[in-house]
Amino acid sequence: MTYSIWLEPIKKDTIYLKNIINYLAKKYDSPIFDPHVTIDSEIKELPTNEKMIKTFQQILKVDIFSHNLQFSDYIWKTLFIQLKKNLRLEQIRKMFKDEFNYNSSYNFEPHISLVYKKLNNNIKKQIIQNIKIKSKFTFDKISIIYSTKEVKEWKKILTINLKN
Repeated sequence: MTYSIWLEPIKKDTIYLKNIINYLAKKYDSPIFDPHVTIDSEIKELPTNEKMIKTFQQILKVDIFSHNLQFSDYIWKTLFIQLKKNLRLEQIRKMFKDEFNYNSSYNFEPHISLVYKKLNNNIKKQIIQNIKIKSKFTFDKISIIYSTKEVKEWKKILTINLKN
């Protein structure tokens, strides 16, 4: 059993991103998932919910600027919005690792995935040409996700609202 830690966007940005994700899922027969930025992944053990709530409730919501649309051959980054790293993102990640004494090998490259599916590069390029992405997204929640290789099996364990 493994877990992931996600930042999730405010309602308005969630709706905006869900529309894109759902459209692509329907068009390319790919899984539907909630928009998110993975802060860490493949976590084997988690601290208690109470400790996580106490820690993460201290974090202020965060604005993250988009950089561009990208694609790769890696299934978890088939097509994604590359985000600009910022100090707040690094602090949130560091806070988790320091507070819970956790070492991770996760390669943190902030992004919002839009589709998980093996697609040829011409299709991915065509999608990128036809999608216009907002320049900024606001995130106001941290969620702990039971994560597997099967998207349909993902399950939210805990969601913590960040401070305004």
